[in-house]
Formats: sequence, C-alpha cells, structure tokens
Amino acid sequence: MKPNPFREINEKKIVKSIQSFAAKYGRPPTKRECKPVNGLPSFETMSRRFRTFNNAIIAAGFQPTLPTRQEDPLYRDEELLRLVKEFSERFGAVPLDNDWEKHKPPGAPGRGTYYRHFNSWLNVLRKSGIRFSITRYIARRFVLFCQARLADMASALKEQIHKE
Repeated sequence: MKPNPFREINEKKIVKSIQSFAAKYGRPPTKRECKPVNGLPSFETMSRRFRTFNNAIIAAGFQPTLPTRQEDPLYRDEELLRLVKEFSERFGAVPLDNDWEKHKPPGAPGRGTYYRHFNSWLNVLRKSGIRFSITRYIARRFVLFCQARLADMASALKEQIHKE
C-alpha cells in the first residue's frame, strides 16, 4: 500500500492541488473527486484545514460548487432554530442531533442542513435559546458514544463465538 502523500499537508499544498486539478480538468474538484488517486487530499482534510470544503475551493481562486449557508434557499436560520426549540419543548429534553434525525417532525430538514447553517449541533442549541447544561450535554453524548462502542464490541464478540 502506498503512503498517503497528503498525510502531512498545509493549506498551500491543498490550494496548489486544487489548482492543478482545475488546470487538468477545467474546473475545481467535487467532493467525490477529493482523493489521493486524483492528486488531491480528502474532502475531510480540506474541510478540516479550511473549516469548510467551500473555503478551500475559494482559497484556490474558484467558485464553490457545494451550496453554502447563504445559498440555501429552502431554510432560514430563524425557521431552523424555531423547529428545534419546538422539538425540545414537545419532548421536554435537550435534543442531540441523533434525536433530531430519528424523531424530527415530518418534512423537517435533516441534521446536515443544521450543520451547513451552524457548523455544529452545539451551535444550534446555543442559538436556539434552549437552556441546557454543557456538562450534561457532553456527558450524554459520551454515554451514547460508549453505548454504541459497547454494542459494536458485543456484536463482534458474538460473531467470534459463532465462528468457533
């Protein structure tokens, strides 16, 4: 297996790789094309280094192809925050993004829309005016994370037992 040439990468290398791709194909790359095989770092790497994929594309001197927060014609921030606040009041709890995804009102946008508008679920909660304890919020996320990992481990153990 070849080592990933983008393992240690800075913003200048990302910009140069985007520009090289665009020179070859006549346009900036799409999310799906962001792979070392195409001479590009991953979408995730670009997003981490520039906060968003669109920022990386803009830094390279191109118009972004993914919709940005300002270009989302379907939802305004106020409407999104109102929906989450009503959801919280209806269930009497501070919703995590997983809760939203599983129990959101019919026709309501998914958590991806919220992440595009607010960058994190914690920002959604803060801006919605929902009162919550950050300590309890983090503890709840940690418990859910541990439960998911334990479920994965139990499943792997069952598989291993059945093979023997």
